[in-house]
Amino acid sequence: MKAPAKLDCLDGMRGLAVLAVILFHHRLECESHVRSAFYGLLAPSRFGFLGVHLFLVLSGFCLTYSLIRRTRAARAPTLRRFLADRWWRIAPPYYVAIALYLLAASLQADLGLPPLRAEPNTIRQVAMHVGFVHGLRGDTIEAINSPFWSLSLEFQFYAVLPLLFALSERLGYRWVIAGVAVLSLAWRAAVLRAMPSQTFLLHGFFLGRWAEFAFGMGVASWYAGRDGRAQATPCVKVNGLLAAGCLLLVIGAGLSSRGAILVVDTTVGAGFALILTATLLSSEAGGRLGQLVASPYLVRIGVISYSLYLTHSLALAWIDRGYARLVSRTSVATEVMLFVVAATLVWSIGWVYFQVVERRFVRSVDATTRGSGAWEPAIVGHAIA
Repeated sequence: MKAPAKLDCLDGMRGLAVLAVILFHHRLECESHVRSAFYGLLAPSRFGFLGVHLFLVLSGFCLTYSLIRRTRAARAPTLRRFLADRWWRIAPPYYVAIALYLLAASLQADLGLPPLRAEPNTIRQVAMHVGFVHGLRGDTIEAINSPFWSLSLEFQFYAVLPLLFALSERLGYRWVIAGVAVLSLAWRAAVLRAMPSQTFLLHGFFLGRWAEFAFGMGVASWYAGRDGRAQATPCVKVNGLLAAGCLLLVIGAGLSSRGAILVVDTTVGAGFALILTATLLSSEAGGRLGQLVASPYLVRIGVISYSLYLTHSLALAWIDRGYARLVSRTSVATEVMLFVVAATLVWSIGWVYFQVVERRFVRSVDATTRGSGAWEPAIVGHAIA
């Protein structure tokens, strides 16, 4: 099969996802220190956690699309090779980030500064994170750094993807994806009914969030079927898919606000799958949506989105808590300054982390080189980022 061109719109969507997550955490951090008219403008960012749902859909799409192409080209990886490649891609940068957060906690304690987290870190928590199983216990899922919870979920997806891919290729993607969605909803219902005090199992165990990943797999199967015969798509179809996807996101956000968490993740995952489909179709046709998502600014953010995800909490804690100690009375001007400084610091730390740490582990059989000489994944997406 002919190698695909790099889909910049995928990096652009990663950029949107990580921006949503960062804004969500920035608002959470500031709510305890800053109350202002300016931060009232960030009210929509309370739904920024939906960015993680987009990451899960993109992960399912990117990994499955790569596996489909490699299988058709008779170069499918062994299970051992697949897992080793995925571990190499996300684990070393993650371990370095863990070390940085532990070092920061130690330095703050030595300097008598307020800790980043109220609970001290333990050796068992660190060991659970290193093994990517911290999502399976309530006292470890958000230990060290809260956003790290998703790395456990992502690695569980990697472990079960080969089986899910084999079943999908044999039985058909529609049947398998429908089965996964039903199984995921059944698991969530069982946890809410039988284990209401252990809701971390809704997010920390793969069955609770499997549907979102599977929806991405479904988009990958559809898109792989278009290879070599892509056709111009009417704008009305793209707009219809986009509108339907956005409607599902609004419904999911509304359900989340009401505490109806049983179907929120499935609804939002389906919405992002439709938006991803619309974006891919628009990109094929050179449409406005595809061009917007593939803008150079979003692509640059998307390329380093994993580094931004790993490091942004540390940067936000420094700037937001430092601001709270230094400024007793706030104004719109100082809050705008806070926002600009925070954004600059988050980007700078993430960019440096990518160049110094993550870039060394970006490796894929579907890799292409850019003029800068940096190796970047052509289709295979990195982890949640």
